[in-house]
Amino acid sequence: MSTSVVLNSGTNLTGSTVTQSVSWGGGRSVLLVDATQFAAKVDLQLQLMGGAWVAVNAATISANAAQNFDLPAGQYRMLSTQGSSLAVYATLVRIPYT
Repeated sequence: MSTSVVLNSGTNLTGSTVTQSVSWGGGRSVLLVDATQFAAKVDLQLQLMGGAWVAVNAATISANAAQNFDLPAGQYRMLSTQGSSLAVYATLVRIPYT
């Protein structure tokens, strides 16, 4: 099982932009996000069984952040909802239960 997955590797997120979705095995995880500029709100989204996408994080990310989650397995992506965030890096990293 993968210990990390890259959601975005330095590309700009402008306006209403979504990243390509990636498969994540679930479990206790930390989302690491950093950018050279945040002018947008950025959300981590999970795809539901019916195909709809929902935000996982309670608050949108608008600054460099590390947020912990207990996530189900599934497809994940990042969504920018407004403005422009530049050189955004976003990675999900598994935190082992020990």
